[in-house]
Amino acid sequence: MTLQSELPAVEVWWPHLTIEQKHEIQQDVSAPLSAAVREEIERIANIELSESHLQLSREAQSFIQTQSEPVD
Repeated sequence: MTLQSELPAVEVWWPHLTIEQKHEIQQDVSAPLSAAVREEIERIANIELSESHLQLSREAQSFIQTQSEPVD
């Protein structure tokens, strides 16, 4: 696993997140990512995130707000 201090591109991990994690992010896209979300991103991207207080970039927030399908 590669240790990273930044999130990989949102296009890499967003489509593979569980519905629960997508809902959590969509509730407040500007909030720091929870441990559960970070763990899922690490698993999907096969990385280890060194930062525990990561937030989505504006580009990632826009992607999620405009490209996501309803996940009910």
